[in-house]
Amino acid sequence: MPYFDRACPPVPVTRFSAPDATVGEIRAARPDDEVTLNAGLTKTEIYAINIADRPIQVGSHAHLADVNPDLLFFKDKLTAERVAQLVEMNPRDVDSIRELAEVPERGAAHWGFRLNVASGASLRFEPMSGPAGPFSIVAIGGDRVVPGIRLDKDPADRKLDP
Repeated sequence: MPYFDRACPPVPVTRFSAPDATVGEIRAARPDDEVTLNAGLTKTEIYAINIADRPIQVGSHAHLADVNPDLLFFKDKLTAERVAQLVEMNPRDVDSIRELAEVPERGAAHWGFRLNVASGASLRFEPMSGPAGPFSIVAIGGDRVVPGIRLDKDPADRKLDP
Protein backbone atom coordinates (compact mmCIF):
# COMPACT_ATOMS: atom_id res chain seq x y z
CA MET A 1 0.00 0.00 0.00
CA PRO A 2 1.54 3.37 -0.96
CA TYR A 3 2.40 5.61 1.96
CA PHE A 4 -0.06 8.31 0.83
CA ASP A 5 -3.04 5.92 0.98
CA ARG A 6 -2.70 5.39 4.72
CA ALA A 7 -4.74 7.37 7.21
CA CYS A 8 -2.52 9.90 8.96
CA PRO A 9 -3.23 11.77 12.17
CA PRO A 10 -3.64 15.53 11.76
CA VAL A 11 -0.39 17.49 12.04
CA PRO A 12 -0.44 20.62 14.17
CA VAL A 13 0.48 23.68 12.13
CA THR A 14 2.49 26.50 13.62
CA ARG A 15 2.21 29.75 11.72
CA PHE A 16 5.23 32.02 11.49
CA SER A 17 4.03 35.49 10.68
CA ALA A 18 6.95 37.75 9.90
CA PRO A 19 6.05 40.20 7.14
CA ASP A 20 9.60 40.20 5.72
CA ALA A 21 10.20 36.41 5.87
CA THR A 22 10.97 34.47 2.69
CA VAL A 23 10.79 30.76 1.88
CA GLY A 24 13.84 28.89 3.15
CA GLU A 25 15.14 31.89 5.05
CA ILE A 26 17.51 31.33 7.95
CA ARG A 27 17.77 34.08 10.53
CA ALA A 28 20.98 34.14 12.55
CA ALA A 29 21.03 35.28 16.15
CA ARG A 30 23.39 38.06 15.10
CA PRO A 31 22.79 39.42 11.57
CA ASP A 32 26.54 39.49 10.79
CA ASP A 33 26.98 35.77 11.52
CA GLU A 34 27.69 33.53 8.54
CA VAL A 35 25.51 30.45 8.21
CA THR A 36 26.86 27.44 6.34
CA LEU A 37 24.09 25.45 4.68
CA ASN A 38 24.22 21.66 4.97
CA ALA A 39 27.28 21.76 7.22
CA GLY A 40 28.68 18.32 8.04
CA LEU A 41 26.86 16.52 5.20
CA THR A 42 28.66 14.75 2.34
CA LYS A 43 28.77 16.88 -0.82
CA THR A 44 29.84 16.12 -4.38
CA GLU A 45 29.42 17.50 -7.89
CA ILE A 46 27.48 15.97 -10.75
CA TYR A 47 26.40 16.68 -14.35
CA ALA A 48 22.92 16.25 -15.83
CA ILE A 49 21.29 16.06 -19.26
CA ASN A 50 17.58 16.53 -19.88
CA ILE A 51 16.59 14.22 -22.77
CA ALA A 52 12.90 15.19 -22.54
CA ASP A 53 11.21 17.63 -24.88
CA ARG A 54 10.20 19.92 -21.98
CA PRO A 55 12.11 21.60 -19.14
CA ILE A 56 12.48 19.67 -15.89
CA GLN A 57 12.57 21.53 -12.60
CA VAL A 58 13.97 19.89 -9.46
CA GLY A 59 13.28 21.26 -5.98
CA SER A 60 15.69 21.60 -3.09
CA HIS A 61 14.62 18.48 -1.23
CA ALA A 62 13.80 16.03 -4.03
CA HIS A 63 15.73 12.77 -3.93
CA LEU A 64 17.57 12.87 -7.25
CA ALA A 65 16.99 9.17 -7.90
CA ASP A 66 13.22 9.85 -7.80
CA VAL A 67 13.02 12.76 -10.23
CA ASN A 68 11.88 12.57 -13.86
CA PRO A 69 13.63 9.60 -15.55
CA ASP A 70 14.40 11.84 -18.55
CA LEU A 71 16.90 13.74 -16.39
CA LEU A 72 20.11 11.72 -16.65
CA PHE A 73 23.02 12.09 -14.21
CA PHE A 74 26.75 11.63 -14.76
CA LYS A 75 29.76 11.69 -12.44
CA ASP A 76 32.14 13.16 -14.99
CA LYS A 77 31.93 15.85 -17.64
CA LEU A 78 33.50 13.77 -20.43
CA THR A 79 30.79 11.08 -20.26
CA ALA A 80 28.08 13.75 -20.09
CA GLU A 81 29.49 15.46 -23.19
CA ARG A 82 29.63 12.16 -25.12
CA VAL A 83 26.01 11.43 -24.25
CA ALA A 84 25.02 14.97 -25.23
CA GLN A 85 26.56 14.31 -28.67
CA LEU A 86 24.56 11.07 -28.99
CA VAL A 87 21.38 12.91 -28.03
CA GLU A 88 22.11 15.55 -30.65
CA MET A 89 22.71 12.92 -33.36
CA ASN A 90 19.70 10.76 -32.54
CA PRO A 91 17.32 12.37 -30.02
CA ARG A 92 14.69 9.64 -30.43
CA ASP A 93 16.96 6.82 -29.27
CA VAL A 94 16.39 7.60 -25.59
CA ASP A 95 16.51 3.97 -24.42
CA SER A 96 20.10 3.41 -25.51
CA ILE A 97 21.02 6.88 -24.21
CA ARG A 98 19.57 6.04 -20.78
CA GLU A 99 21.82 2.95 -20.61
CA LEU A 100 24.87 5.25 -20.57
CA ALA A 101 23.66 7.25 -17.58
CA GLU A 102 23.95 6.55 -13.89
CA VAL A 103 20.94 4.35 -13.22
CA PRO A 104 18.94 5.46 -10.17
CA GLU A 105 19.86 2.48 -8.01
CA ARG A 106 21.83 2.07 -4.84
CA GLY A 107 25.42 2.96 -5.60
CA ALA A 108 24.63 5.44 -8.38
CA ALA A 109 26.31 8.82 -8.03
CA HIS A 110 23.05 10.54 -7.09
CA TRP A 111 21.49 7.83 -4.88
CA GLY A 112 20.69 9.36 -1.49
CA PHE A 113 21.46 12.90 -2.63
CA ARG A 114 19.52 16.12 -3.24
CA LEU A 115 20.47 19.50 -4.66
CA ASN A 116 22.77 21.60 -2.48
CA VAL A 117 20.60 24.72 -2.67
CA ALA A 118 18.68 26.67 -0.07
CA SER A 119 15.35 25.31 1.10
CA GLY A 120 12.59 26.24 -1.34
CA ALA A 121 15.00 26.85 -4.24
CA SER A 122 15.17 24.73 -7.38
CA LEU A 123 17.13 24.17 -10.59
CA ARG A 124 15.63 24.08 -14.06
CA PHE A 125 17.11 21.80 -16.71
CA GLU A 126 16.35 22.78 -20.29
CA PRO A 127 15.64 20.04 -22.84
CA MET A 128 18.36 18.74 -25.15
CA SER A 129 20.71 21.55 -24.18
CA GLY A 130 23.85 19.52 -23.49
CA PRO A 131 25.27 18.72 -20.09
CA ALA A 132 24.34 21.00 -17.20
CA GLY A 133 26.81 21.34 -14.40
CA PRO A 134 28.77 20.76 -12.51
CA PHE A 135 26.31 21.41 -9.76
CA SER A 136 26.63 20.59 -6.11
CA ILE A 137 24.57 17.84 -4.48
CA VAL A 138 24.40 16.94 -0.81
CA ALA A 139 23.57 13.72 1.04
CA ILE A 140 20.06 13.53 2.44
CA GLY A 141 20.26 13.78 6.22
CA GLY A 142 18.01 12.78 9.10
CA ASP A 143 16.62 9.23 9.16
CA ARG A 144 17.42 8.91 5.41
CA VAL A 145 13.94 7.57 4.61
CA VAL A 146 12.43 8.88 1.36
CA PRO A 147 8.90 7.68 0.56
CA GLY A 148 9.33 9.00 -2.97
CA ILE A 149 7.48 11.03 -5.52
CA ARG A 150 7.10 8.34 -8.18
CA LEU A 151 4.45 5.64 -8.09
CA ASP A 152 6.80 3.04 -9.57
CA LYS A 153 9.25 3.30 -6.66
CA ASP A 154 10.11 -0.02 -5.05
CA PRO A 155 9.01 0.02 -1.36
CA ALA A 156 12.40 -1.47 -0.44
CA ASP A 157 14.04 1.74 -1.71
CA ARG A 158 12.36 4.02 0.83
CA LYS A 159 15.23 3.56 3.27
CA LEU A 160 18.33 4.98 1.61
CA ASP A 161 20.76 2.88 3.62
CA PRO A 162 20.56 -0.93 3.56
